[in-house]
Amino acid sequence: MKKLWYPILVLVVMLILAFLYFTGVLNDFQLKAGLVICTLCWFVGLALMDWVSKRGEG
Repeated sequence: MKKLWYPILVLVVMLILAFLYFTGVLNDFQLKAGLVICTLCWFVGLALMDWVSKRGEG
């Protein structure tokens, strides 16, 4: 469960972005920019977590 906090956090942020878009708070550009940022954070964060775990083993 310890390793699941990061993916769950990113998915919650994406869900909040979708909710804000469908309620009319965000426009198309803001939604797309937010999803791009979430996607980048997803891959960079997973790569950093992998790097840290491998560094701790050595």
